[in-house]
Amino acid sequence: NHDWFDGLNTYSRFVCERDWLGGWHLPQDTSFFALKLPHGWWVLGCDLALEHDINVEQFACFEAIVERHMGPSDRVIVVTHEPSWILDGYEGNKSEEKLQYLITSILKGRVVVRLAGDIHNYTRHSLVESDHLSVPAKKQRPSKLSVQTTSENV
Repeated sequence: NHDWFDGLNTYSRFVCERDWLGGWHLPQDTSFFALKLPHGWWVLGCDLALEHDINVEQFACFEAIVERHMGPSDRVIVVTHEPSWILDGYEGNKSEEKLQYLITSILKGRVVVRLAGDIHNYTRHSLVESDHLSVPAKKQRPSKLSVQTTSENV
């Protein structure tokens, strides 16, 4: 999402308008993509731009891919730069009208994951052993990245 700080000019110049970068082939010529994965999975990378929705070009591209290449039981991961389903409720907005239509009317139940960036936090919850539980939970594998919290130290 930070690629938009300059109106997407740098991303377009260094990724979309080149055939290679650092020895890597760059087939990307748009700011959005569809990637077919093994076992009937797809990733649709959407560019919501500054309008908080996909544009007509993306809609037409994704619609054609669904009609020509996706099977009825294929599963789709939709990736966006921000989680509008959270932000819309918080900010009182209604965004992603074209994307929502694509998800509900064109993809028809194939979307099983929505993945987004923008909110810069991470929380993981897991069971840990505790003296105050009637049946102790199995302790999770320790990690330097984990912080154990209980009602006593929150």
